[in-house]
Amino acid sequence: MFLFQLSYPSYWIIVCVFTSLLLSYILYFDRNSYMIKKNYVTTFFLRFFSLLFIGILLLKPFSKTLKIEKNIPIFLIFSDASKSVQNYHIEREIKKFISKYEKRLNIKNFHFSDKVYDGFPKKYNGKRTNLNSVFEYVNKNFINQNLVGSLIITDGIINDGKNPVYDIQSGIAPFFVVGIGDTTKKTDIRIENINFNPISIVNSEVTVELEVFSENLEKQPFRSSLMLNDEIVETLDFHVERKIDYKKIIHKLKLDEVGLQKITFKISELENEKNVSNNKKEISIDVIESKSKILLLYGDVHPDANTIQKSLESDLNINLNIMHESSLNFDVDDFDLIIFSGINKIDEFLITEINRTKKSVLLLSNNNKKLFKNFFSGINFDSNENFFDVQPSFSENFLQFQLNKDLIKQFESGPFLSTNFFQISGINKSDVIFYAKVDDLKNKIPLVISKSGNINKAAFFVENIWRQRIYDFKINENHIKFDRFIIDLCKSLIFKSNQNRIFVDYNKNLSLNSKFELKVKKYNNNYQLINNEDLYFECLDKSNLLIKKKLKKYDNYYKLEIELINDGEYNFKIRGDSSLKLYESSFFVNEIDIEDELLYSNQKHLKKIAKINDGMFSNSIQFDYFDNFFSENNMKSEFVTKLVKTEDIKNNQWILLILLIIIISEVLIRRTKGKK
Repeated sequence: MFLFQLSYPSYWIIVCVFTSLLLSYILYFDRNSYMIKKNYVTTFFLRFFSLLFIGILLLKPFSKTLKIEKNIPIFLIFSDASKSVQNYHIEREIKKFISKYEKRLNIKNFHFSDKVYDGFPKKYNGKRTNLNSVFEYVNKNFINQNLVGSLIITDGIINDGKNPVYDIQSGIAPFFVVGIGDTTKKTDIRIENINFNPISIVNSEVTVELEVFSENLEKQPFRSSLMLNDEIVETLDFHVERKIDYKKIIHKLKLDEVGLQKITFKISELENEKNVSNNKKEISIDVIESKSKILLLYGDVHPDANTIQKSLESDLNINLNIMHESSLNFDVDDFDLIIFSGINKIDEFLITEINRTKKSVLLLSNNNKKLFKNFFSGINFDSNENFFDVQPSFSENFLQFQLNKDLIKQFESGPFLSTNFFQISGINKSDVIFYAKVDDLKNKIPLVISKSGNINKAAFFVENIWRQRIYDFKINENHIKFDRFIIDLCKSLIFKSNQNRIFVDYNKNLSLNSKFELKVKKYNNNYQLINNEDLYFECLDKSNLLIKKKLKKYDNYYKLEIELINDGEYNFKIRGDSSLKLYESSFFVNEIDIEDELLYSNQKHLKKIAKINDGMFSNSIQFDYFDNFFSENNMKSEFVTKLVKTEDIKNNQWILLILLIIIISEVLIRRTKGKK
């Protein structure tokens, strides 16, 4: 289909016609006969059409070429190809379904494990299952198409990527789910999770928390063992008390060697246990030489200061000193971070020394407001004596260090805090850790911030944070998550003052055939994030095979992703353009098959996924229930008009050639008639 349009209103064509007629009439008007002679009628019309042609071209005409296509309804099938479904092949049933509906539908076949692949799976050996990749693939590749539905065939075991149940990742068309696998829960005891601090000081004692989950085991003894360098360091004995039991086990060990240390935890195998691969897990702790020195300077006594004191004292990597504001017997140079609490009188000499030495500071909200203005000159505060209750809400723009997801949930669902700051402006979104939430509505009042600059500083604009530490103990029977937040906040401030000015984030303990992801942040002399230099990653595995990659640049950081096919210890370096070594460390790759950690089909999750996406769930390999869906929905093909090409007519050589022929024809006829 071809369409002709003008860039100006169509009534201008009338003006062009009238003007062309008038000019042509004036040119060929004969004064003696008061009309156009018959000999010049042809040239009159040639002149009229040439002028009209030129006038229309001045109106900037363009053409559109449209194509009408028949868009057959599309239906997608995604088959789980991970190792956990290797005994449940259903290609025959899928092919029967395709042969039944292929005349009415455009059926496309895919399989998935860590990501989505085309066609039927040749092997069921995927090392991990990322169900969310299916939703991302559909939403990315089939939007604005005649998609009527999708089918997922899986056992519901999700061990990679986001969980679409909790992230509510909905599709653009109904999703139907066929659950395969054995739904019978086996006799099993497993290490569900490990909570630990990834950095420790040499010759210090480290505390590690294991979360152990058991099913179909009752009144059975088991042993939890901690091993360092394949040697047992500590063993603890416990009993499974209920049919479904959950325990938290605390292990302690002393690390006396600098470097990355691999620690192994093992739960003893029990009678009738079907799966023992999840009884063992490994972690890595980076052991460093020096401690961080922190000064807590207080005026008035406050429970929040006491809470922060306890959190910092729980980390043996921190040397904490506590002094009253009246004390002058200390040197600012002796500390990496100074915490202010309840300060009423501002010591100008102390402020001058902090500015001179560029020491990091942390301010609690119970300080004199003048103290805030000394360190946050670009921020405006409005406060009064009246406090009101708020709940913290995590800021997704904060990326300076990673917060535990469970901790974020605890802060957002835990006890109320108090603030008297009702307006704060001049703070960048990326500096805010928590905003205030009042009556379940998030507002723009920051509660906790961390800001880089000439002096790296953080501030609490909220009180009663001691309630959150008590709440942490109430639901977890320990303070590990809350203490980790305070420690990470303080260490991030100390790190920013480090002369190296480079921060490297990566997983120190990986499973085989998983992706190694590394993220690097680099700071300039003003502690601003930069990426003006090329950075390179160099790595040696246990066979001394060299891996060298250039890090990709993003807005203000670097990132690297590589596949690792060999297990063992990897030693790596980060180098700059000048081959200067900026960072050096190591990580471990372990031969762990996470597909073996769960052996039963999680059809409870699959039912929720189908419900969220307006689909249906079936726990059999029969596709009969699709008949109702396709009969209730009239699967008609759509006729879609697509724009193929838009073209400016002035640029068309044939149009210009026709115009030239008209003009030349007129001139030649005029000359043959004897008219100049």
